[in-house]
Order: sequence, then structure tokens, then C-alpha cells
Amino acid sequence: MALTRLAVKRKADASVHVCYLCKENHDNGLCKIGKNKKNENEEETETISHDVLEKKGSNKQQKKETQRDISITEISSEVIHSYRTNVSVVTKLFGSISGHLLLSDEACEHTFQTIKVDGPEIYLKSETKNIKVFDITEIKKSEFILSFVDDTFLKRMSSKGSLRKFLDFSPLLPRALQITASGHLLMSVREQGEAFPLNSKSCRQLIVMDLKGKPIHTYEYSNKRKRLFSLVVRIATSSKGDIYLVDRETIDGHGCVAALSYPNKIKWRYSGNNNITSDRFCPGDIIIRNSDTIIVTDVDNALIHILNISGLVTNYIDTSKQGISFPYMICLGVDELLWIGCSTQEEDTSDRAMLYSLKY
Repeated sequence: MALTRLAVKRKADASVHVCYLCKENHDNGLCKIGKNKKNENEEETETISHDVLEKKGSNKQQKKETQRDISITEISSEVIHSYRTNVSVVTKLFGSISGHLLLSDEACEHTFQTIKVDGPEIYLKSETKNIKVFDITEIKKSEFILSFVDDTFLKRMSSKGSLRKFLDFSPLLPRALQITASGHLLMSVREQGEAFPLNSKSCRQLIVMDLKGKPIHTYEYSNKRKRLFSLVVRIATSSKGDIYLVDRETIDGHGCVAALSYPNKIKWRYSGNNNITSDRFCPGDIIIRNSDTIIVTDVDNALIHILNISGLVTNYIDTSKQGISFPYMICLGVDELLWIGCSTQEEDTSDRAMLYSLKY
């Protein structure tokens, strides 16, 4: 693997059955009149997602699509903008509603920038130094929530760039952030200290809450007490409320993309595809386009993987053919262009990270 600058460094009680024959309770499910069979007319309870309370799943059985059913196609792209930044690695790139790009380098330069795109021109509008912004999400136009590398607080940032403390999750560190279509805040957290290796005391959660900080649901373990993820570093949601994430599994940045299923399941995982590259998958960032297209960067392999909502790869972009190395962070601009913030070779201390916009 190329050495790139990555920001890594109960058992339930037995059910009590109400017999529809004698209308009494039976701990063992048996009845003096006969076996306690399920009433065919009894209505089943359906579990509804926290974020899609109005949506009910279909009971119709459909043929499950597999990767064999899909032809993987390499698609061409065109570079519209290119811009050499003054940072070593773009560790976060966010496209705001106003059209500005928010850029962070929390790994090397410890800076946070606002970049303005004006037609073919790109220039630095503002810069805050000595700050380690990990992730950003926008509540409303020019009102943001930020997480920080070494801070247990989330902070709110106004349109003028001023910061104020918002919510404290001590002793946990907030990480990835995302606002859902229904206005809920998704946030991943971990314990303080080294991220890897994990141990029995490691806390790796994804919390769903309202904008006052009231918890709605927490993802951490499956029914079998197995961890759902190792370290959630990025979150994306569709307009339908589906949750997708980048799960970093090693200190080197290898990992997978996963889809969550309420209340505590992983719907699917994607760890790369050998028909694209046999090298290990190194996901950096994830976005959703048009509610049914998942776009993921593959940093070390200079690739962008494009998946459908079933977790199957449909297309990919080889960014090296456009001279783009180490594509790390991505976002969509107001013009629907795909913006890419890059990393650099760690051994080259003078190298500056590039910023590109692509049309594909």
C-alpha cells in the first residue's frame, strides 16, 4: 500500500403467550384445550425505523440481485476545475448550500478554510489556523455543526464563522456527522486514546438524536453482541432515511462501506471488487447522489467506486487517467459537479494537496 497521509493516527425473558382458545396466559405456550397456535387473523407488529416512521416495508418477496447480475463499467470523466491548496491533505471537504466549499486539514496543517468558486476561478475566502476539524454538517444555510479531533464537544458555527459549544459527549469523542432529511443528527463516537487495536472496553457507536441532543437510537452491537463496526469515519444518508457509512477497520485506512438496518443490523458490506482492483479497499469518503447512487473514494488505488443501494458496484472511475492521485474527500457542489480533495505522499513534506471538480 502506498504511504499516504490519512487522518487515522442480554438475554431476553421468555415470552408469555395469550392463548386465543382459552384466553389465559401460558409461560410454556401450551393450553389445556390444545396447543397454543398462532391465530391466523392475528395482526403482526411491524418494526418501523427511527428515521422513516411513515415508511412501511413491502412484504412481497423479490429476487435478490447479485453482483453477477450487473456488468461493471468504467466511466470517463472530465476535469472542470483544478486548484492547488496550501495544505498537505484534505481531510474533510463539504459543499455548503451557499455554494462555498469548506475544507479541513486536521492531520498536518491544522487549518480550516472556506473556498469560493466563481465560475472558472477558485480562491481562498477565509482561513482559521490551529484547529482540527474532523467533520462538518449543515443544519440550515450557513449554519453548521462541527466535530473536532481532540474535543468531546460538538460546536456550532455561524454564517460569520464564529464557534460556540453545542453538545458535550465526554468522555467520548464525536466523529462523523450527518443531518438526515427529517432533521435528525447522526453522529459516530469513540473512546479517547488510540483508535486501534480495539479491545473489550472500546466504545464504537452511531447515535441518532434530535437537534437538542436528545438520543433517539444507538447502533453498536447486533443481537448476538457482535460489534456492528470498527470505526465510523464518514456517514451519508439518502432522502429516504437510509444510512450508509465508511467503516475504517485498520490503522492503515483499510475498511468497508456498510448499510445499516434498524434496529441493530448491517444490511450489507462492500469491501471492494477484484474486477476493478485486487489491491485492498481503502475507502475515504462517501456521498449519495439522486437517492440511489452511492459514491465512494478508494484513496490508495486512485479509484472512485459507484454502487447501487444494494451495495453492488455498477461503475467506477480511474482518477489516475485524469492525473488525480490519492482521491480522499468528496462532495457535490451546487452545480452537481463532483468535487475531490486529495491526499499526498507522506514522505514528501513539501507537496500540496490538489482540489478538483469532475463531470462524469
